[in-house]
Amino acid sequence: EMCGRDWSSDVCSSDLSAEDLRRGMRTKRFSQIAPFEISFIPGVRNFAGSVTPENYSGMDMMRGEETETVGLFDLLRPRQESVFILPGSHNKFVRVSAGGEILGCMTSISGELLDAITHGTILADAVGRAFATEEDYDAEMARRGAVECLRCGLGRSAFAGRILNQLGGVESVRLRSYLLGAVLAQDALALRAFIPD
Repeated sequence: EMCGRDWSSDVCSSDLSAEDLRRGMRTKRFSQIAPFEISFIPGVRNFAGSVTPENYSGMDMMRGEETETVGLFDLLRPRQESVFILPGSHNKFVRVSAGGEILGCMTSISGELLDAITHGTILADAVGRAFATEEDYDAEMARRGAVECLRCGLGRSAFAGRILNQLGGVESVRLRSYLLGAVLAQDALALRAFIPD
């Protein structure tokens, strides 16, 4: 089912297959920029119809990640319903059936939040304006950040990182993992709502 009427319309996900995406593609020629036709794959949204204050929390959309999802499914071939996690400035979580159909998606701005806190808040000095890296990642500190965030929220748990640094002597490199854990705890909460019981 097409959610709109023109060639750039989104497709609605409800057991949306790669073939459904292919059927939704539209091809256009733009002679001023290319001597060949360009095919557009429609974006995907969680449901058709109007978004209202009563149903908005179930709505989300993808414009590009649907192709990543199809490729990942083809590569990984999971045997059960799965959630693909596509990290970035906007983390995307995509539910996929065992048969490869897209069942829905959820987006969070965790990457942007982490960047904003790391570079633009009072915590920037405490973390040395840098992110945790694979080499210096501290799983215990990430767990502490996540637990604190789930206990009292992101705002307070992030500021607690400054307290750990200023009053507790915890070095910046360890606080980066703490902050990462705190931010990602918010995604864990969102996933609880996104994945059906």
